[in-house]
Amino acid sequence: VKKINCTFDVTVDDKVVATETVTATTSAAPERNGQVWTCTTKTLDLQKGVATKIDVAVVNDQKKEASCTATFVFP
Repeated sequence: VKKINCTFDVTVDDKVVATETVTATTSAAPERNGQVWTCTTKTLDLQKGVATKIDVAVVNDQKKEASCTATFVFP
């Protein structure tokens, strides 16, 4: 794998309020016989006490995909 893209969709009240796609950074992980990757977005201005859903989709250059969703309330 040479390239990994992560797309973050932020939803409040069933409305997408932010979307960002970033390219992951990778670093060697010899203990795992490979690499680890990290996706980081810019700071998001979230409202306190409002349920916020984050959808993350990860796609690599071999067209392998993974995704996850989490809903939380920023204290």
